[in-house]
Amino acid sequence: AAKAGEPYEALARRLVFDPLGMTDTALSLTDEQTARLVPGRSAAGEVVPHWHFDALAAAGGLRSTADDLLQFVAANFD
Repeated sequence: AAKAGEPYEALARRLVFDPLGMTDTALSLTDEQTARLVPGRSAAGEVVPHWHFDALAAAGGLRSTADDLLQFVAANFD
């Protein structure tokens, strides 16, 4: 992202998400997308807040749907 001179999410959207039709994959979620997330749970079963990976976005900050992930997997078989 630094070399491309654009934010990581914009770069990933331009190079990966948009070409593959992954419309429900992002770092920054809309309120509607956030409402659709499955809540995280602690080892004791209590609901916990979702993690935010601003500094390490490429290491686990993306959120996606099963349909979008299937698009990604299919593209890897081509």
